[in-house]
Amino acid sequence: MSQVDEILGIRDSLVYIAEDDFPSRKMLKAVLSKNGLNVELFNTGEELLHRTRQKLPDLFLLDVMMPEIDGFETCKRLKQNPESINIPVIFLSANTTCETKEEGFEVGGVDFIEKPFRQRDLMFRILTHIRLKKALDKVLEYNHWLEKQINEVVSK
Repeated sequence: MSQVDEILGIRDSLVYIAEDDFPSRKMLKAVLSKNGLNVELFNTGEELLHRTRQKLPDLFLLDVMMPEIDGFETCKRLKQNPESINIPVIFLSANTTCETKEEGFEVGGVDFIEKPFRQRDLMFRILTHIRLKKALDKVLEYNHWLEKQINEVVSK
């Protein structure tokens, strides 16, 4: 981990994974946990959405094809919620036609990973998007602090 990763608090970041295939869920958890990330697993998008109302992660990893609601619908609902709108969504799918990828980006995804994937590629992409999200959080936090400082000066 780099010094920037330490400042941003990358280690111990929380990733929510919605994947209906048990072996895939197990493998994803093992890979991400081995790389210092905390993981919560969900069988469906509905389960993930319910948990998101209780606690927010740093990144969502969504399978496209799932029972009940698919990954695209799950993402749409996440992006309608002001609490989760800035949390990156990465899609996983064996169906990687141009149309499928376009739909993923149109509903708010930031990346699309084709199954089967190389574990290193998966981790590079996940860590990149977590870094970007954490950096955005710091910028927004600093912006809020600056606005507060300006308001205090102006009101004096």
